[in-house]
Amino acid sequence: MVLLDGCWVCSPSCLEAAALTQFERLCATRTPVSQHRVPLGLLMLSRGYVTEAQLQATLSAQREAGFGKLGDWALKLQFVTERQLLNALSLPCPVLALQTPPDFTCTELLPWNLLRSLRMMPIRLIRSTHLLYMAVCEKLEHASLGAIEPILHCRVVPCLVSDRAMDRWLENGSLLKATRVLVFEKISGAAEMTSITSSYAGRLEADEVQIVRCGPYAWVRLDVAHTPTDLLFNVGRADCEEELPSSDELMAAVG
Repeated sequence: MVLLDGCWVCSPSCLEAAALTQFERLCATRTPVSQHRVPLGLLMLSRGYVTEAQLQATLSAQREAGFGKLGDWALKLQFVTERQLLNALSLPCPVLALQTPPDFTCTELLPWNLLRSLRMMPIRLIRSTHLLYMAVCEKLEHASLGAIEPILHCRVVPCLVSDRAMDRWLENGSLLKATRVLVFEKISGAAEMTSITSSYAGRLEADEVQIVRCGPYAWVRLDVAHTPTDLLFNVGRADCEEELPSSDELMAAVG
């Protein structure tokens, strides 16, 4: 007997059939595009962080360069401070404000590959209340945060940090905890993922199997006596890039 996503399956064949159904559903699901309700430029403008001329100059610099985020260009041109940028971005969630340093032992809870691809970082786990505080930067991946919760059996609370802080954490090799993670970047489809999952579940004699879609990956957690082994199948990177409005669209919205 194996527990698969909260339901008992009685045999390897039942596990394969249920896992195949789950993988087919995950592969057919497109991760929602994460975006702000109001364009960042308008948020900065409405809060008085930039003038119309500064916003226009920022948009022009971004488009002439052909790369970079609007907020990064506003910082580069010294039109806003990092704190102002974070405040403008914090509409969906609060800015991280810890009284003590982050507890990076939490990183062992999740595969490092997942954290890198989603640009997230667990920074504190309150075990008594099952709350996991997750640092994010700019993009709030609601679907991915929701997928993490059943795997870890906790509620995930997002907090916003700057790109600079996130880059520093993700580049810090000392934060990488030794976890059992197998990453499959090239997979032909749901049938192959099912075969691999069933094989490892049988080989490891897993007590529980959980399958979720998290960012670009189908994430499988095999629990053996409360010791997890993670399988990550790349099923296609979600399109999470911000769609940039044109200068005319932004300025028309202002007027």
